[in-house]
Amino acid sequence: MIWWFGLMTFTLVWVCQMLMVYFIPAGYPSINLPLIMVVYLGITGQVGLAQTLGFFWGLGSDAAGLSLFGTQGFFLSLLGYLVGLLSKKIDSEKTVSQVTMVIGATIFCGLGCWFFQKVFDQAEVLRPWSLGVVLFQGFFNVLLAPLVFRMSSFWVKMWIQFCGRRGFLD
Repeated sequence: MIWWFGLMTFTLVWVCQMLMVYFIPAGYPSINLPLIMVVYLGITGQVGLAQTLGFFWGLGSDAAGLSLFGTQGFFLSLLGYLVGLLSKKIDSEKTVSQVTMVIGATIFCGLGCWFFQKVFDQAEVLRPWSLGVVLFQGFFNVLLAPLVFRMSSFWVKMWIQFCGRRGFLD
């Protein structure tokens, strides 16, 4: 059942993210739903799922032309791993912990993508990356993170009831 849960989660988050990308022009700060979901899955101990979904969400974002190909996939997968390492030291139920992890993850991925763009992008015209955009995106992510965490918790509980057993994500 984990593969079915992963596929449904991937699709739902990806469709929501692409709708946001469609309505918000490129280069403007927006909510990064895959990043928030990777943090949620990592902070709740589902490290393998966070890494896998982060990798595929990132590749999808890269294929959509949002950054250099492979950059988002690399950083979201790495983020799933790093948040998973910290998950035993963090109380995932506290809003302060969730917000802190999301703002740190946003800044980490934003600066990492900016660095990769500076090093590897040979285009004459650089994409509109700035620290201000990263900070605004972090602000939007922080505003939405508690809601996404609660909705994700509901989503996982729904799947647990559907499967009829407690450890379907193990």
